[in-house]
Amino acid sequence: MVYADEGDDEEEEEDDDLYGVWPENREIVAVFQAMGTQWDRDVGMGGVIWWGLKYEALNEVYRSLDVKRQPGHLSELQAMEFTALSVLNKKD
Repeated sequence: MVYADEGDDEEEEEDDDLYGVWPENREIVAVFQAMGTQWDRDVGMGGVIWWGLKYEALNEVYRSLDVKRQPGHLSELQAMEFTALSVLNKKD
């Protein structure tokens, strides 16, 4: 994972090009990546059910990345979460 505060700018630009992350989305993508350990899920006989992100961890993630909340961040984060949930909960 590449966070907004790691690596040199040239390396980050190459990673952004590789994954198609526009510069204006860097911060919220870094937040989403850092939230990767903050998923609510249940495990049962049918497998894993992913419920969504634990938003109570969000303030700490912003602090740890030294990212300032911006208008629209929540809706952008929720869009990534919704898309991830559709993939994570997909049954083969």
